[in-house]
Amino acid sequence: MPSGRGRVLAASQSSALREVFRQLAEIEGPNGAKFTQRVLIALAARIVGRAYETLLLELCHLVRAAELAGRRAPGDMGFEWLFWGIELARASAFRAAFAATPAQTTSEGATLRYPEGDFEVRFGRMPMLAALMEFLVSFLGYRAVADAAEELAAEDATRQAVSAVAKRLARQLYAALRDHLPTAQAQRKLHAVTTFLQQEAGEGFSAHDINDEAVLNFWLANIASDAAGDFRGFRTTMLAFLRLRRLLLEGDSLQALAHPLAVGGDAQAGEVEFSAEAVLPPVVEEDPLEQLQEPPAASIKAYNKRELAALQLPVAETTGIAALRLSYLRAETFGAWQNRLTQALRRESGDVAALIAAGPQATFTDCVAALTRLAEHTRCVMDATLYVLRRQRGDNGSPTVNLDAFASQRQAFNAINRAGFDNAALEDPERRVAFEALANALAPISKALATLIETFKDKAWRASEADDRLLFAAAFKHLYGVGEDQ
Repeated sequence: MPSGRGRVLAASQSSALREVFRQLAEIEGPNGAKFTQRVLIALAARIVGRAYETLLLELCHLVRAAELAGRRAPGDMGFEWLFWGIELARASAFRAAFAATPAQTTSEGATLRYPEGDFEVRFGRMPMLAALMEFLVSFLGYRAVADAAEELAAEDATRQAVSAVAKRLARQLYAALRDHLPTAQAQRKLHAVTTFLQQEAGEGFSAHDINDEAVLNFWLANIASDAAGDFRGFRTTMLAFLRLRRLLLEGDSLQALAHPLAVGGDAQAGEVEFSAEAVLPPVVEEDPLEQLQEPPAASIKAYNKRELAALQLPVAETTGIAALRLSYLRAETFGAWQNRLTQALRRESGDVAALIAAGPQATFTDCVAALTRLAEHTRCVMDATLYVLRRQRGDNGSPTVNLDAFASQRQAFNAINRAGFDNAALEDPERRVAFEALANALAPISKALATLIETFKDKAWRASEADDRLLFAAAFKHLYGVGEDQ
């Protein structure tokens, strides 16, 4: 089983980027795979971590060395002879390849002469540089590589000129990766959180190691260090753990697909009963909240701006909140408290000490009640929507219609006071498409809210609120420099 960090790296990549690495792993010659797994893992870590500038600089010098050696050899070859003429990318193979050319070499690598001084590319680095070349061709296209090689082949090229080409390739690669990797800030956050979990639970940490205690301990440790950085806000910290949990679960699914178990009922033979839910990654469906705000459903105002904002996290992270319900309540109550403190500091007129002493404006119970109200409103909007669709179809008089349900839906329609829910909607066929889209979006929202409300029914979360308030107050005093005498 790969490490927890390895599974996060895999899940952080887009499917298209993972496919490129898979193709690199499948490049084979008569004697086996061209690149070792160690080389490909190291390259993937550099690409995913956006730490490829040094590699690109070395690659550009190697391309120049290949161009110059190929030009002086019989047949006047370009750089391709080196990168695609070697079947097994090993240091010994590159050493032998350069030994057969007029290139300047040492026992350690190929040497290039520049006015500013020599540059040596070590043979031991060349397997990874060759893998990087394959990656660039697959991801940026051969034309981008060939254009760079043409500049690098100039007889009077300087180290500064080679560096400029490497920087241009780095910019091109960064732009190309923008839609395939998390942002640099998101990756920095992931690295900090995965390092913490690795220290707490070991290399093989999983989503099960992400719990309310871990989230709180991580935040407290960061603010105690006086270098909280990305994690000054508790809500920000909770969101980072939710995202990591999602990536770990996706990484587990990818691992299961990459190494499938035998399907069957013989457990002693290592067979497992088939469960699509257990091995297949979740189907990516359209965000229902986005559907609500796009045509045709956008013409009907099911929620106001405040309600839409409150729905974002429960709908996007339903299972994560169910697993970290105390962290969610802390983020909604104490996170809002912290936001008021931050705003007071920015205004330079607010009394931060007084705000800390006053405590949060809402309680855990208020937070759960707000979810309940959202769920009730959603059910009301769904009933009103179904009433419109039934009237549009003219099935209100059908003998198969549940009259009690129909009456309840009509009551909801009459009670709701939102744009789009008017008597004209009952007769306007052009608005039927909008109400159908609205019904499709409301169903998963209602399901998400119902799941969370069921999660909070046991009320065990109430027990920690008083102690949590004292803990967060002390943490805020330290974080915002409020002394005990204030």
